Amino acid sequence: MRRPTRFRGGRDGEELPAPRDPLRRLVAALERLPGIGPRSADRIVFHLLSVKRDEVLALAEMIRKVCTDLHPCKECFCVTEETLCAICSDPGRDRSLLCVVEQPKDVVSIEQTRQYHGLYHVLMGRLSPQDGIEPEHLTVAPLLKRAGSMREVILATGADLEGDGTALYLAKRLAPSGVRVTRIARGIPPGAALDYVHEKILAEALLERRPFGGPPHPPVTGLAPSEPTDTTSRRVEGPAPSESTRRVEGVTRAEWVVLLSVIALCAVVLLTEWGMRLKLWLVGAWA
Repeated sequence: MRRPTRFRGGRDGEELPAPRDPLRRLVAALERLPGIGPRSADRIVFHLLSVKRDEVLALAEMIRKVCTDLHPCKECFCVTEETLCAICSDPGRDRSLLCVVEQPKDVVSIEQTRQYHGLYHVLMGRLSPQDGIEPEHLTVAPLLKRAGSMREVILATGADLEGDGTALYLAKRLAPSGVRVTRIARGIPPGAALDYVHEKILAEALLERRPFGGPPHPPVTGLAPSEPTDTTSRRVEGPAPSESTRRVEGVTRAEWVVLLSVIALCAVVLLTEWGMRLKLWLVGAWA
């Protein structure tokens, strides 16, 4: 006997039997999508019922085509309809620069910054021993093959514990190849996914990337408009003040503080004394 499909939707996330009503089944299916709750699912379903039938069928056809026609790129493992994606087949790309990301959606996030013009490599996940995800479950082996011909590999994994662990592992594996390994800067908040980060913050993180997991290398250009390797190099500082200058400035400040304090105290005393005398004189004059 076939076991009925079950959905999560009750209190505390307990499993509930799938509803028999087709409308409720669709609502329950939409609730399983990320970012869609019960109310949002209801609104979507009733909106679909209110629009023209052709629009709903066109939407269903687009969803079907995405599921059946898209597949990983042979080179970078991003989604595409062709053998190679549009980025890998673009002759204008810098083929000596490789950006490693976790998911295809991260490629879209970085492309929206318009600051990166190299190639990508999608890991299709991240290392997570707790969830049983080991290096063999990711596209690490193809990455190591591609890295040999690269000038620089940018590790753009998430800014959380698992993302940092994945980056550390990849840096150790890439070290024997001698390629320059960098990590995107910490402009990204810890625990944030790239698709939730504003494009300007992501662009700054790419531009301010740092050497990672190996000996220091000379700076390499490859991003637009510039690629500083150290924020302190931007700082322009004049000559340090001499000891005598600092001492004179310190004494002058102290003298001003003492002088102003004495003036304020004298003003209070004088105003109080002369105020009492003026009051007594006025009382005597009127008397």
